[in-house]
Parts: sequence; C-alpha cells; structure tokens
Amino acid sequence: MRVFLNGNIYELQAGTGVTRYSITEFPTNIRTIGQRRRTDRNLLDTWEINDWSGGFGDEYARSNYAPNTFWDVENCDTRHGKFIVLSPAFNTCTVVPSRNVNKPFAHLADLYFAEPTGTTYGGIIYKFTAPNTIGSFKLLHTSALIGSITAILAQGNDIVFTALDDLAATRIYKTQGIGIVNAVAIGSIYNNSSLGWEPQMAFMGGTLHLITLKDDKAHFYLSNLGTAHYVASLSVAIGTHLSPMVTDGLTMFAPMPDGIYDFDVTPSKVIDYQGTQDKNANAAIYKQLLYYKNKKSVNRYDGTDITAVGYDLIDDFHSSKMGEVTAFAATSKYLYAAVKGASYSHILAYNGAWQFYAQIPTMGLWVRKMWFSDGNDGIDRLWCQFGNHPYPGYFLNPLVNPLQAPTYSYVATGHILTSAYAGGMNELQGGFYGVTVIGDVSPNNPIIMGYRLNKTTGGYTTWGTVGTSPAILPMWNSGHPYGKEGYNLQTIIMLRGNISTGTSPVFREAMVQYLKIPTIREAFDFVVDIDKTAKSRARPLENVIGSLNYEASSKVLMPFHYGQIATKRVLITNSPFAERLEDTRIYEGERIGLVKIICAEVG
Repeated sequence: MRVFLNGNIYELQAGTGVTRYSITEFPTNIRTIGQRRRTDRNLLDTWEINDWSGGFGDEYARSNYAPNTFWDVENCDTRHGKFIVLSPAFNTCTVVPSRNVNKPFAHLADLYFAEPTGTTYGGIIYKFTAPNTIGSFKLLHTSALIGSITAILAQGNDIVFTALDDLAATRIYKTQGIGIVNAVAIGSIYNNSSLGWEPQMAFMGGTLHLITLKDDKAHFYLSNLGTAHYVASLSVAIGTHLSPMVTDGLTMFAPMPDGIYDFDVTPSKVIDYQGTQDKNANAAIYKQLLYYKNKKSVNRYDGTDITAVGYDLIDDFHSSKMGEVTAFAATSKYLYAAVKGASYSHILAYNGAWQFYAQIPTMGLWVRKMWFSDGNDGIDRLWCQFGNHPYPGYFLNPLVNPLQAPTYSYVATGHILTSAYAGGMNELQGGFYGVTVIGDVSPNNPIIMGYRLNKTTGGYTTWGTVGTSPAILPMWNSGHPYGKEGYNLQTIIMLRGNISTGTSPVFREAMVQYLKIPTIREAFDFVVDIDKTAKSRARPLENVIGSLNYEASSKVLMPFHYGQIATKRVLITNSPFAERLEDTRIYEGERIGLVKIICAEVG
C-alpha cells in the first residue's frame, strides 16, 4: 500500500495500512470560569449568570476577562451584585404656588428652595414637605432693594445668599435663621445683571469661597462672613453654567473649562485639560479622592496621579448610554453620575465598577445638579434638578438595600442584557438547550426570559415567563425541542413589577445549559518502508529520508491522500522520527528502514 504526502509517494511496510481516527480537540473539562464540579455532566456545561459586580459595558463575554460584566440595562438596579430588582420610581414634586424654585439648600433638618426672582426688600424661599410638596414660602428680608437671589447656602444656623441690588451689583447677604428681617450685606461684587450667571459658593473651614462671572472672566472671592475679598480672575468660556466647587476638607477644587483649580487662597491649576476645553465641567469627592468628568469619560485624581475610570472605559458601551456626565453626587458608599444619553438621562452608580441605578422617566430631560437630603422624616433622597425643566424630583432610599427598605417603590418594567456568551470559544459552534431561573417571583411579579443567537440584530425569542422559582425553561418552550445551534447566546432578563403595589420581582440566578462541539478533525497513523519506497521510485535512500525530514519540519499544511479518500491538509505530528536498522550485510544491499509517521488535520 502507498500514501501520497506533499507530492511524494511513500510505500508502507508490508502487511500494514493506515489507521485513521478522530482527534480530541479539547479535554473533557472545558469550564472557562472556575473549576469543573462533581455535579457537572460530562457532556454538558453550565453558564451561570449570578454575578454582575463587574458592571456593564461588555458586549461579548471573554473567558478570563470581566466574567461578571453585562452589556446593557434599562430601569433595573444592578448595584448589589447578587440580585437585581427594578429601578426605584422617580417622585416629581408639586410646587405650591407654581414657581421656578431651582436653588436648593439644606438648613438644619429641612430642605428649602429659593425662587430666583425676588421681591422688593426680599427673596422668597419654599420648604420641602414630604412626600412631594414644595411650598409654605417665607421672605429673606433685606434693607435694600434686590432683584433676585442668585445663589444660597446655609452654614449652621446662618444663611448666606447672593442677590442683585438696585445698582446691578451682586451683593452677599447673611442672616441668622429663616425669615429674619434686615439681612446684613457683607460684601458687594459688581456685576452685569444681564449675564444671568449663577455664582457658586462653598464653605471650607468656615471660610466662604465664591466664584462669579463677568465679561467671560471667572472672579474668585473669599469671605469670613465679614467683608468679601477679591482674590483673582481667570479668562474662561464656561458653557451653560458655572460648575460647583467641591472640597475634601483640605483643598477647595474649582472645575473650570481648562482644568481644575486649587482655590484655597490663590487659584492654581492642579489638573490641566486645556486641550479639550471641557465646558460645564463637574467634579465630586468620593472616598477622599477627586473624580471629575472630561468630555464623555470620568477621571480620578489622588493628589499625584490621574486614572481613567470612565463608564466607557471598556469601549463596548451600548450607544443609548453614551453621553456627557452632567452632574455628580457622592456618598461613602457610591458615587452617582447623571449621564445625558441619546434619548433619556440615566443615573449610574460607581463603587469600583459602573452600575445602573435609574432612568429619568421623561425623554430629553438632563440633570444639572444632584444632591442628597435626609429630611426630618428620616428617609434619604437623591434629588435631581434639571437644566431644561423647572421642577425638581427625587429617588427614595438611594443608600439602602431595597429589599430591606420599609418604604420603596419601583418602576413597572425593566430589563438587563447579558454579554454574548460563547463559553470562551467564539470560533466553535455549540448547542444551547435551556435555562434554569432562580429568584423571588410571583405571578404578579414575574421574570420573562428571552434569548438570541450569534449577536444578531432584531428582537429576542421568548424562553418563557417565570412566576415560580426555580423554573426550568427548556428550548422546546421556544419551539426547538432538541436545542438550538449557534456560536454564542445572549439572554435578556425582563422584570415585570406590580404597578398597584409598587413591588418588584428579584432576579438572583440563571443557569444556561450548553455544549461546545469541536470541529471533527482526523489523524492518520502509518509506517513507511524507506527501502521499498526508494526502490519503487528509483530514488536513493537518502533522498527519501530527506523528503521525510523536510515534511516533518514543515510549518504549513501539506496535501495527503491514499486509496479512495479525498485529499486532506495535514502536518506530521511525531517529529523527529527514528529509523530502525534491522540487518546489515555486504554492500548494505539488504538494509531495512521503517519510519512510523503520524500526520493530522490541524486547520
């Protein structure tokens, strides 16, 4: 018998042939995350969807990179890592009487809002009363004519505010408590009232830091609640508003379009992004580090180094979530960021990874300011003030585990999209057979599971509705009784809450059963008779051995066939080989050489 390899003909050892067999492409253990368990079936693997603490923005799952990420989400709270619920409902406040009250400040245990348009000898403030009323106005009296309150904040029992007087100057006022007659003017900052810019004020160590704008210049002032002292001016192109200052107790940071300034005494630039000229800059102190937005990403500054922590860091973000960060709010647990998306604004939460918290329910609204309050009813609130809407609103219990909060309400629907999962083998087709779902559900609070294969565009096929737990949804629920073939599978987890009770299902875990099937490849095992080959082809022995040496060292696939089989492309896999000399006689005429060859398909 003979074989044909790389254009050469080789005779086989007498009485032998070619042994043909399939190659095992990978070992039985193909678990890509963690170790195979005793309960794992030999011919079935499980994709466990039970941890998304790595955050979102990963369209395709990779075996050893970010296994606990997901791609996209809407109206689901993913902050907790081990369970998912619907996002909290947004509460819009009723303003009585109907006013544009867009200047919030906390005074003692209450939250107040100032109306930007004042009255003769006074400005109007309104008190927030839970759950959603802003009313009960009072006057902040002054001894001079004023036009409108431009900025306001409280320091202990004192209230400090700026207002335009009858000479078109911005004047700083201080009063003890609310509604005290004849607030004292502690300094004047002459300004053109037609500019309409809102000054920014913040306290550090009892010293008032103030920034205002005139003629495209930012003017810096310091005050110990006595006279206001001018410090410096900077030429800037602000955008739509001056950015709030933030402090870590040691440094007052002032975000500007060309960088962030240290405004302890004389403003000095500590972070320079002159090249990007980021108008409407924003910053926050989170865990004693400075976080700031630069265009459509977020950076962290530790006093020495700058680290990119942008929510678009993985560069795989769903297009609906890409946008500008318009506001920050920080606590010891989370850094919240408002992002102006393609259609809706979203609130994201950061604690080492970006998670989804909530959606602003009205399309097109963008958040200009966010802050926390813990009013006298003892309930935390995350407030949102909008840049294109006059009335504020809030989310309840932003810091509390929603499963433990006594007062909590949810939106009606939401969904989360997993990364497209291929078991770490995107190049191989596989079979997907079903999913098991575990959660806290009921017929009134169900989870609907769907899927699509190969990351195709378009809709999703519904696996089924989960109203009891655990629930097994085999492929025949979607019309495929023997499984579904594909390279990767993406699941959509849809939560449906009860509108009348404001409750939410709780998604905890899903397990997708799948099997990756290797491409069938073949190997061929035979023994070449060197002497017989040399004689039959009228070639020297050394020529035959040289050909085999060349083919054994080849790095490209070579054509191979024998008998009636079609031509295969193979490599020799048992290199180097050995020649066996069985007998040597005079003139070596009876020399016998046998070479065992194994070649295999690898491409």
